[in-house]
Amino acid sequence: REAELTSLLVNTSFWYFRGGSGRWQRSTVLPALSRIRTADVSYIMQVVDPRNKDLCRRYAAYRALQRVPAPLGVPDGTAENVRADLLACVYAVAWYSARSRIRAKISFMNTYSPLRYDVGSRGLVVTVADPAAPALVAREQGWLFAALVDEILRAHDELPTVQLPHDASFFPLTFQGVTSQDVRAALLASTVRTGDGASTPLIDDADEIDFADIAFRSFEGRT
Repeated sequence: REAELTSLLVNTSFWYFRGGSGRWQRSTVLPALSRIRTADVSYIMQVVDPRNKDLCRRYAAYRALQRVPAPLGVPDGTAENVRADLLACVYAVAWYSARSRIRAKISFMNTYSPLRYDVGSRGLVVTVADPAAPALVAREQGWLFAALVDEILRAHDELPTVQLPHDASFFPLTFQGVTSQDVRAALLASTVRTGDGASTPLIDDADEIDFADIAFRSFEGRT
């Protein structure tokens, strides 16, 4: 399934992701899309809402049951770990949006699912957390591909959406130059807008967040 996913990244004109915490998005998908220089690339990410700490806790417990144990004893079954992954997604997407031709939109889900959707312009792959499990592949000509693309687009119109900051000072020219201060400033400047037009801060507990850890996670495993 990894070969199928990787092949979809080649010369794609868009990428849509719906899933849990987006680790493969940060390590592989966003870097690959950032190398496309001839046209803008539409990118949609739909992930668990990091503002909902109880949801993060429930998803963490579920994820810990589904995944192979993390290396070096890194805790995978905690709400804090899930939330750090999600906030790293937000910063990573914001950084790539500022430093490449990726045109990104992020929306937050109020539930979680065992299924993860990765959609490129030539097809999609539906997977679960277990890397040894089978995957479902659908080509772009089929009705399933069209239906799932439409579902993701319609959901984005209904879900809370992240308003990313545009201040270039939050996004150093290279990912190696990103500091905890950059991540903190960008996340504090990010807001979430609901369908009724209301806007609230993405985070309101900055003193409790390890921004150095989020800076590391944002580009962890980048290929």
